[in-house]
Amino acid sequence: IASASSNTQLRAIADEVEYKLSQAGFEPHHIEGEKSEWYCLDYVGCVVHILLKQQRGFYQIERLWEDGEILDTAKLLED
Repeated sequence: IASASSNTQLRAIADEVEYKLSQAGFEPHHIEGEKSEWYCLDYVGCVVHILLKQQRGFYQIERLWEDGEILDTAKLLED
C-alpha cells in the first residue's frame, strides 16, 4: 500500500513497480484503475495498492490487510 501526491506521481509509481517486477520475472495478472486515483496491481500472490493521499485516508484499506504479510520492498526492487 503506497500513497502518491498527484496523478502524475501515482502513474510513475505504478509504472516503476510494473517495470521492476517485470525485470524480476513477474507479470501482473490484472491491473485496475489505470485512469483513476487508485491503482491495484494484482500479482496473484501479492497485491500492490497505490492511492492518492486523500483516497488512502478515505478508504483506509490498511484495515482490510491488517492480517497480511509485510514485505521489505527494498529487497524486491533491488537492481
